[in-house]
Amino acid sequence: MTSLMNAYQLKDWFDLWLQRQHQDALNGDKSHAYVNMLHTFRIRYWAWFDPWYLSDLENEKVIQVFYDRLCDQHKHLSPGYRALIMTTLKSCISEGIFQMGFHMSPWPRVKKTDYQKKIPKVLTEQEQEIVLGYIPNEHKVMVMLFFYHGLRMAEIRRLIWYDVNLETECMTVPTAKGGNDRIIVLEPKLARALDEMYCNSLKDRVFVQQDGKPYTRSVMHKIIKSALRQAGFPDVTPNQAGRHSSATNYLKRGASTRQVQYLLGHSKITTTERYTHPEVLDQYNLRRGEK
Repeated sequence: MTSLMNAYQLKDWFDLWLQRQHQDALNGDKSHAYVNMLHTFRIRYWAWFDPWYLSDLENEKVIQVFYDRLCDQHKHLSPGYRALIMTTLKSCISEGIFQMGFHMSPWPRVKKTDYQKKIPKVLTEQEQEIVLGYIPNEHKVMVMLFFYHGLRMAEIRRLIWYDVNLETECMTVPTAKGGNDRIIVLEPKLARALDEMYCNSLKDRVFVQQDGKPYTRSVMHKIIKSALRQAGFPDVTPNQAGRHSSATNYLKRGASTRQVQYLLGHSKITTTERYTHPEVLDQYNLRRGEK
């Protein structure tokens, strides 16, 4: 078995597998964006495996060593992005072993033992307004919805005018990750901006690009990331500036954890509880004071 597995050095298998993914994209079975992401992973992260053979991966420690190295040398990557790198790597390797008719040993549960979760960076309401000042006018209402109410990018892209009730200044949000729709009360400034948009809109979707096509996640990400950089917040991600900041600002205004769970469309309260850490300035009110 080992000799047959050694027929494939990982660098050769990676290239062959990526060729197949590219062909799937040409056939319309996979997106070109997904295949481009795989090529990026191959060049930036998977190159460490080039001297290895598929048989070497029977040893689970090899994967763990790779993951520890990934965490050490690429500290800027979020845990979710690292998980994506590992998931696609598993798909690639498991397909190679399966095609040779062998059973793949259990994939190790990769977790860096000394990794500590950091408190997400957030923007205050005032800082969000500063960033909005660098958003081009044609995108500003869309980003306001992201900043003010913490909707997911997928939820914003799918919104249609039927979901918006400008008389009551409410919006029905079909939750992107399943579950029941939720109704949010719009900020007055945002409701006025949507009202003006509606008067000039000829489309069913609320937000479309100038060419009439729906926004993609990558386009929305670039718009917000550019504004964050110009506003002096290059280390804050779009998601931190939007959903994370929105959740934290809701809590600072007195919302309960359950209310924030509903407003952001979290299926589990544990997801919302990540935002309930006391802010440093708020802790001054908790001091015992002088006796």
